[in-house]
Amino acid sequence: MIKNLIAFHGADRKVGVTMIAQSVAECIANYLKTEDVLLVTLNGRQNAQYLREEASPIDNYRAKLESGITVSKSEIDRVKNMNNLYIISGVKKETEERLYHPETAKKLLLDASSQFSIIIADCGSELDNGLAIGGLMSAEKKFMVLSQNEATLRRYENMKKYYEGLTLNFDSLIINKYSERDPYSLGYLRKRLCCEPERLYPVALASLGRQAEMEYRTIMNLNEEVFVKDIEKLSFSIIDFAGLGHKKDKRKPRWKGFI
Repeated sequence: MIKNLIAFHGADRKVGVTMIAQSVAECIANYLKTEDVLLVTLNGRQNAQYLREEASPIDNYRAKLESGITVSKSEIDRVKNMNNLYIISGVKKETEERLYHPETAKKLLLDASSQFSIIIADCGSELDNGLAIGGLMSAEKKFMVLSQNEATLRRYENMKKYYEGLTLNFDSLIINKYSERDPYSLGYLRKRLCCEPERLYPVALASLGRQAEMEYRTIMNLNEEVFVKDIEKLSFSIIDFAGLGHKKDKRKPRWKGFI
């Protein structure tokens, strides 16, 4: 296991794994300005819909990884105006998705683990993808992203046997697009999913989701207060898990968008 690797995986494609993963990476990089953070997409899509600038896809590093050559930090793109956040987007040539194997992801992540303080991996929602499997199997801490939706919950419950077969145990569950008025309450979800309260993270339903898509920015970057608050709570738990809690300002300075 790679101790500074945090993986996010979704029960289906509609739960918002990419938004959560990128928002967390942005938040951590914002508060730990002296620490380098890597956001990497490990699934069959490029998933760059919340980036206003070009980020190199994993395709660019494939030859090196398959040859056993280390990918150095200097080769990875940084986010403009945020010098400590680096990004590798997912597979650009989707027709070549099947050519990527778990070992490819493991090699990239192992190389990165000694060069970055924290690695955030967007592992999509499909278990038949080699990059996603490699990311999930390598991560010390794994989050499952769900929503208040019967189809999503049932799919997660049906897939649990496959996760267990791969010895993939999720440390915490995220209920994305959470609404207190929804009949699928936190109490109901805790009971149904057999999840302790401290392992369940609600992330509020945001009103700026469409605007985020139009502007190629995360809701975090648009600074919607209810969303920012929940992402900060999630991010600070990751910072503490990584042993970097002493490096963040205990006053938790207000989030400021950087794009």
